[in-house]
Amino acid sequence: MAKWAPVSGYEGIYEISDDGRIRSLDRWHTGKDGRRVPYKGRMIAPGIGVNGYKVVSLWKNGKGKSVYIHRLVAETFIKNPENKKTVNHKDGNRTNNNVSNLEWATYSENNLHEYRVLGKKGTGRKLTDMQVVFIRNSKESPRVLAAMFGVSDSVICNVKNKKIYREVGGAV
Repeated sequence: MAKWAPVSGYEGIYEISDDGRIRSLDRWHTGKDGRRVPYKGRMIAPGIGVNGYKVVSLWKNGKGKSVYIHRLVAETFIKNPENKKTVNHKDGNRTNNNVSNLEWATYSENNLHEYRVLGKKGTGRKLTDMQVVFIRNSKESPRVLAAMFGVSDSVICNVKNKKIYREVGGAV
């Protein structure tokens, strides 16, 4: 059974569940002509932003604001005593906004999670973590490895000597 709580700043207008659903509440709306009109609450269908995260538009006093659902879930249901700035999806699925899949993280922790747990390459990186481990454990010459992975001999030497990709495990 989902837990529902008011959305901060939109109390009495919207609620969010711990599994990432948003609903508007029954309320009275005052029109431009001053008449009060009943408004029936409903589930709000999220959109997907250009970055792959679910977003929803929340309205208050005639002004709309787009917000990320994962941030709303985290702000509502997860304590943040260290005041970390980002919300990490533990399984890497940007649309899984269940509270059990979210955690507060620093920018560094979020990036390391992408590299270590999800195996994603960083911006500008040519090699995955698995390729780095392979290179460090390989007996092949730097020239052969460079041709194999489409990088220079010096990149291979720097990988083997842990001058780059230091955060990745493997033989030295």
